[in-house]
Amino acid sequence: MSQYDRSLLEIFSAEQAEHIQRVRSLLDSNAAMAGEARPGAIEEILRRAHTLKGAGRAVGLKTTEQLAHQMEALVGRFEKSSAALDENSIAVTHRALDAMEDILAAAIAGRAEPNVSAVYDAMGAAAGSSASPVEAAEPEAAAPSAAQAATEYLRVDAANVDELIRVSSQLLALITAGEGEASRQEDAAQRAESAASEYRAMRRAAAPFLRAHADDLEAEPLRECLEFVDRELHAISGVARASVAAQTQRTWELRQRVTRLHQNSVRVRMIPAESVFGAFGTMVRQIAQEEGKRIDFRVEGLEVQADRVVLQALKDPVMHLLRNAVSHGIETPPERIARGKSSAGNVRLLIDAQGSRLHVSVEDDGRGLDSQAVRGEAIASGLLTEDEAAAAPPQQIANLIFRSGFSTSGAVTNISGRGVGLSIVKETADRLHGEVEVRQREPFGLSVTISVSLSISTQQLLLVEAGGSAFGMPTQFVRELTRARLSALRMAGGQAVLMVNGKPAPVARLSDLLELPTSPPPPGDDVRDPWMRVACLVWGEQTIGLIVDRFVDEREAMVKDLGLPRGASSLTAGGIPLEDGRVALVLNPGALLNRFRASSKRPLPPREEPQKEISTRRILVVDDSLTTRSLEKSILEANGFQVTIAVDGAEALEKLGRDSFDLVITDVVMPRMDGMQLLEQMKKQSATERIPVIMLTSMESQEHQQRGMSLGADAYIVKRKFDQQELLRTVRQIL
Repeated sequence: MSQYDRSLLEIFSAEQAEHIQRVRSLLDSNAAMAGEARPGAIEEILRRAHTLKGAGRAVGLKTTEQLAHQMEALVGRFEKSSAALDENSIAVTHRALDAMEDILAAAIAGRAEPNVSAVYDAMGAAAGSSASPVEAAEPEAAAPSAAQAATEYLRVDAANVDELIRVSSQLLALITAGEGEASRQEDAAQRAESAASEYRAMRRAAAPFLRAHADDLEAEPLRECLEFVDRELHAISGVARASVAAQTQRTWELRQRVTRLHQNSVRVRMIPAESVFGAFGTMVRQIAQEEGKRIDFRVEGLEVQADRVVLQALKDPVMHLLRNAVSHGIETPPERIARGKSSAGNVRLLIDAQGSRLHVSVEDDGRGLDSQAVRGEAIASGLLTEDEAAAAPPQQIANLIFRSGFSTSGAVTNISGRGVGLSIVKETADRLHGEVEVRQREPFGLSVTISVSLSISTQQLLLVEAGGSAFGMPTQFVRELTRARLSALRMAGGQAVLMVNGKPAPVARLSDLLELPTSPPPPGDDVRDPWMRVACLVWGEQTIGLIVDRFVDEREAMVKDLGLPRGASSLTAGGIPLEDGRVALVLNPGALLNRFRASSKRPLPPREEPQKEISTRRILVVDDSLTTRSLEKSILEANGFQVTIAVDGAEALEKLGRDSFDLVITDVVMPRMDGMQLLEQMKKQSATERIPVIMLTSMESQEHQQRGMSLGADAYIVKRKFDQQELLRTVRQIL
């Protein structure tokens, strides 16, 4: 029977895991152990070792207590020094951490404690002292600081958090459906208003007849009927207006609260990368030892927070990349010295968050990618012919290493050779709607970067229509939306291209790529030279333009699995329900790009069109919706204005401080700084107080309009009434 209290062991197990993981990450982090951050890192290691010593004593693990005490002695040597921990000190500290885990595992399993005297002696030698008696150590663990004592933690089952996120995502979808219902109520209210207006016109026309028959008793029922209809129509119209206003306000407030609930739920599931990737250093050093290689392993960005589900999904791919870097990339010490390198190879794990994207890179200074070997294996396995292999660009060749079963290793070992590991990297990135980039490093080595969303609970989607169906595209791959005449297309190398921000982008109809019927131009459009609505997608370094029938909306939604094939070759990544009962298929940008490259269908050949004279009038469009600001930009630019965009009031103020503008068109509800705050700030500054401002918003209450006008807005356009001609007419009136 175990001599330890099992309940105490379980508590200690969680505590030790946290401390060991953090110490490992600090030892492996080049950023933490160098420069101004080094004293803080040393202090944190000492504090955690001291806590482990006291906790080990409390639970009865005397050997763990001794190892932690020796760790204090070893690391403490560097506390007052400006020198960083040497390679040997880091190595023996890692061995001590491994030994602590082995001791705890034996205690939990009821086995005999492993002999760790060699580790203990090695630590003593590195610390420059003999084995110190633990009895001389302090009797208690370090007291927590005031900041630590003020922080409270609650252990929560991850499944409960996942369920909370799932339900809040469904609530967001229900609110979107409710907004569609509100739109239909608004339409009904407008029809009631129209009916009341038509009725009043009929009453005016019938007034002479009623006056002429004022004394006619036979006309009395008609008069009463007309008065009844008048009262009822007036009441119905009033109730409809009040109902729409109340529904709009309730829906807006509900969306704000549910959005906050969902964001906070997602934030609960956000964990530091350290919790998943922090223990990889031990694995890397062990593999290097097995292969007779020396490795300097460093990690940066372990403090970056991302969705636990995303980090867990990336754990195996990152592990395979690290194993591949050590096994395939880093040479043995004699090989490195012969090539003029240091005997120890450098392997880096870099984690970074930019916007809503998580980037995880594995870099090494080893052999790099042997493109000739990859070409040879591609030919031998039948993936490419000799001519195709010779003509293939470097990036296409590099991407072959991610194919299942592809390997240039001459032998199968427990580390490499089966061609399975790297295929997992690509498959995981595709499943997370991400991408993988392989890049040769200079002067030598390789870098592999996985880029995915920080969270997968919901996705921000651009909804479009093509061929009579609705589709969603992840907005992180949408560079911009634009409108252009068919005649704006040019031919380059047999491919139709459109100039986007001064650069040619190949274009195709989305309906052609999906083999759907092409919709005719909308009524009133020039059938000989119709307007195109183009969504510019970016995948890696490739930009393409997709011609769609209509831009529908931009929204955050939970993508549901529809039971369709998933993976790199699948065009669909799930679907989202729409208010009208349809399901919008969410498209996989990578597969769409592959279909684009393989498709022979292209838009009609363009014809030349005279260049329009460009106006010198400059307009700043401010809106947090990609769809709205892109459409406004394309409408205004098509009519000769120069347009700059900003995503919120704060960015708009920055651009107003740098450049001059003739007009500002702004939304009202935006993050950081809304339109009202922007307007107020503009009117306070002499440089911007005279710039006219148009408020373009869905907030149509008289209160909002009066506030905007009182702050100095020159016009207030309600989005539900917005059309292209109204915007242009208002802009031209002001300018």
